[in-house]
Amino acid sequence: MSKGLDDAGVRSVGCPAHTLQLCIKAGLDSQRAIEDAVSICRKIATHFGHSTLAKERMSAIQSTIPGLQAHAIIQDVQTRWNSMYYMVQRMQEQKKAVVSYASEHDLPATRTKLQWGLLEKMVALLAPFEEITKHISSAESSLADVIPVVAALQVALELNANDSGVQTMKSMIVSDMRTRFSAMYDEPLFVVANTVNHRYRVKLFTSDQQRRAKDLLNEEIQRGRDSAGAVASQSTPPAKRCCCDADGVHDILDELLNSGESTSSAADSNNIEDQVRSYLALPTILRHESPLSWWRENAKLYPNVAMVARRFLSAPSTLVPSERLFSSADLVYTDRRNRLLPERAEMLLFVKHNLNI
Repeated sequence: MSKGLDDAGVRSVGCPAHTLQLCIKAGLDSQRAIEDAVSICRKIATHFGHSTLAKERMSAIQSTIPGLQAHAIIQDVQTRWNSMYYMVQRMQEQKKAVVSYASEHDLPATRTKLQWGLLEKMVALLAPFEEITKHISSAESSLADVIPVVAALQVALELNANDSGVQTMKSMIVSDMRTRFSAMYDEPLFVVANTVNHRYRVKLFTSDQQRRAKDLLNEEIQRGRDSAGAVASQSTPPAKRCCCDADGVHDILDELLNSGESTSSAADSNNIEDQVRSYLALPTILRHESPLSWWRENAKLYPNVAMVARRFLSAPSTLVPSERLFSSADLVYTDRRNRLLPERAEMLLFVKHNLNI
């Protein structure tokens, strides 16, 4: 994907979901006790994944425990950190069943009381990461979501005082995030995308960063005018409202965005700098509202800024949508459809992923 973007002459940035994966992996590697506990979880999950008899025995035990839902043990995929999170979370949920199974049948490994406690703390520590990963991996997420969610995640980690037993892991994750996301506020793609998203604009920037964001937005407008000629008033397509009613790190993001809210009114102007200044003076919309819907209604008032928003808000925040597209190709090319021409396969994939539009 990176090579394709380079060959096309398109600017790109690293995938924040993969960056979070590296940060969490560094945290796990830093605390051997947690790594060993996760390894035992993986062995137990593999045992149930490879044995039909073990699954049947587990199901029978689950039916005897009042109030316990008969959920299957999840096997993780080591290239996706959140699958490890779901595996451990499910193991914690089925703790009584797993302990009861181990008392009657053989398991490749068993966990101690200390390891059960460590993994419970690890799940609590990684819960905000799972929330953020789901958010930025959705089809509705755009490049503009990266700076706000990472900033909120860093605040959530600082506020999380219930880290007894996992301090080493937490410290390593925080340190690795500072290093890997240190250039986030200097990357023009992130800064401009954040600025033209009416949920955020420049709310999370310092005074110097706000001035730079304004200059970068003016440069993008001028670049677009130079390449496309006179700017015509256009409307962005309708978009679905984003359903983000989750608690936790998103509540922190709401507080960051609501602090020091501006109430200035906008003024219509054809001058680029005046138009940018008027746009930035507007109050932000609520986080659960769609920025694309806002631009559809207000593009005529700020045509120059709308031109930039149309380009930057169309970029996804992660590689996940592209990876899903590649995975869908496996469903199109099968042994029974091995004579399918590439052009027809491309058309089928396009229809599948755009049918909702």
